[in-house]
Amino acid sequence: MGSIQNELAEGIRTVGANARVLSGTDSDQILAALRSRFGAGNGARALWEDLSDKASHHNPDAWRWISDYVQDRHCLLATRPSLERAAFEFGSGEDLVKVLAECSAFEFYVTDKEFSYILCFNHHDYLIAVGSAKNWLQGRVSAT
Repeated sequence: MGSIQNELAEGIRTVGANARVLSGTDSDQILAALRSRFGAGNGARALWEDLSDKASHHNPDAWRWISDYVQDRHCLLATRPSLERAAFEFGSGEDLVKVLAECSAFEFYVTDKEFSYILCFNHHDYLIAVGSAKNWLQGRVSAT
């Protein structure tokens, strides 16, 4: 396991989150499915740079909002492959955010098993939403 995966695994243990480690192959498959469904480019850039029809908001703490969207549903987290090929399944958005609070900052993508949305938090402190999460993020930003 690499450093991001180790941090996430340690965070899971620390907070007692309902989560499990997936494989590097799972990470590749998750990101490929997201790029196929939501990507607009040729795949040469980071996925967040190639997302079509997205909403975004700059806020260093916006990653904490993810639990408001995911709520008590299962979600998948994958990291940017150029950083590390890591993926996890979380039992809820609350578990995910609790674990992320235990980790250093890194770029990640969150989705569901149906790949109906992406919530990405990138290294520029942008929360980016596509698919079914897009309208939620726009509404959340409008309300603040």
